[in-house]
Amino acid sequence: MFRKVLSPVDFSEEAVKYTRYADNLAKKLNASLFLIHSIQGDYKHYGVDNKADRNTVLQTVQHKFEEWKTTHHFEHATPIITFGEITECIAEQAENHNIDLVIMFTRGLDEEEWLGTNTTKVAKIAPCPVLSIKSIDETPDFSKILLPIDPKLTVDSLSTYAQTFIKQMNAQIELIYVGEETELSRKILEKYARMYQEAGITVEYNFVDRVGSIAETILDYSKKNDFTAIIMATHARMGIKALILGSVTENCINNASIPVLTLKA
Repeated sequence: MFRKVLSPVDFSEEAVKYTRYADNLAKKLNASLFLIHSIQGDYKHYGVDNKADRNTVLQTVQHKFEEWKTTHHFEHATPIITFGEITECIAEQAENHNIDLVIMFTRGLDEEEWLGTNTTKVAKIAPCPVLSIKSIDETPDFSKILLPIDPKLTVDSLSTYAQTFIKQMNAQIELIYVGEETELSRKILEKYARMYQEAGITVEYNFVDRVGSIAETILDYSKKNDFTAIIMATHARMGIKALILGSVTENCINNASIPVLTLKA
C-alpha cells in the first residue's frame, strides 16, 4: 500500500539528514522516493536575478536539484519542482502523483516556519497519511508503536493504512484509551483491539488516567514506556472544517520527540 513516499527538501545541510531518513524509510516500505522543492521568494537564493523568467529559474533549480541528488547519492529519487507556498504544493503534488505517505520534519512552533507549523498544515490538507519527524536518526525505528484511541471515531472508519504500516514495520503495538474505564469505553477499546487482532496483529490495550491535557497524557505515557512512534487518527473534514486538525493531534505533532503518523479516518 505504501508505494510512493514524498518528502520536501530545501538543499540545506539538514535536508541531507532528513532525506536520508526518508530514503531509508522508503526502502523499508519498498516504496519509491519523491522529493519536492518549491520555488518561492527571492530568486537570488538560487543565483538567478529576480527579473529572470520562470523557465530560467526552473532550469537553474533543476540543475541544482540534480547536482544535489548526485552529491548525496539520491539519484534514484524522483524530483518534483513547483512554484508557490510549500504546504499547498505538497498537498497538490501528493494528489497528482498518487503519493501514499508524506514525510515532514519539524523543530516545533518556536523554530523556523518552513520546518515548523508547515508540518501541521500539511497534516490538515494532505490527501494521504502524514508522518511528522522531529528528532532525526538516519535509521527509522518503528518497533514499538502507541495508538491512542479517539472514542468519537468508529472502528469502521479507521484507515487500513495503520495495519499495513504496522505489519511492514513488524511493530509491537499498544492501544490506549485516555480516561476512565467504563462499560462504554471498554467496549470501544475492545472493538479496536479485535480489529487489529483479526488482521493478524498482536496487540495490547490499556486505560490511562488523564493527567493534564489528553495530549500531555499521551506524550508522557509514550516517554515512560519507550515507544518509538505514535499513530493517531484524525477526522476527515470538508471545507472550512478541514483547517481544524484537532488540538490533541496538533499538540502531539508539535511536541512529540518521536514520529507521529496521522491518518484521516
